[in-house]
Amino acid sequence: MLKEIKKNIDKINSGIRSENLFDFGTLIAVSKKKKYELIKEAYQNGIRDFGENYAQELDEKAARANEDGVDISWHFIGPIQSNKIALIAKNAQWVHSISRLKEIEKLNNECGLIGKKINVLLQVNISKESSKSGIHKDSIYEFSSCISSKKNLAFKGIMVMPKLYDDDDKTYQVMRECKKIQDDLQRKYPEASELSMGTTSDYKIAIACGSTMIRIGELIFGKRS
Repeated sequence: MLKEIKKNIDKINSGIRSENLFDFGTLIAVSKKKKYELIKEAYQNGIRDFGENYAQELDEKAARANEDGVDISWHFIGPIQSNKIALIAKNAQWVHSISRLKEIEKLNNECGLIGKKINVLLQVNISKESSKSGIHKDSIYEFSSCISSKKNLAFKGIMVMPKLYDDDDKTYQVMRECKKIQDDLQRKYPEASELSMGTTSDYKIAIACGSTMIRIGELIFGKRS
């Protein structure tokens, strides 16, 4: 698998260049449930941003990276458990999955205890799927105001996981709506410049629609066992 990672990363970057999408922003390698050795291999092939879903797993991997002197930017992208927020604050540079007001309060407090400022995105449940976390789009400005009032949180934008459609036209439609939401938000909060949108199955459409962060797991590391 180690040899495949370089090929996979090269293939993704080549695909992005061929679509004239290369200046889009940040490629986040979703490394949940993947061994640290695979993360290090991806790092050695140019990836600097990694996404984790579980706070304890993030803590263990971040410790390994620190021991090795590997300067990774960790993105927490999974559902947030209140009792694990201290671990998230300790290890992550980005949190994509804010969806409750009490998470904002606690993350701000935990960052204050360790003298850290962390980048945060609001997770918006754009397709209103019951199986996914995230706030309704009508609540964005209430949450944005709360985040912006916290001195230890840097409000950077939104994260979305649109429903997967077989019809590319429908995917474009929904993703353009997400971009419009982020654009409107940025007019009020200029620092909210990030749109975390797009995964293995739809990242090219996401970039074409204005995503600044894509979250790729399987195309880099292979299918999870």
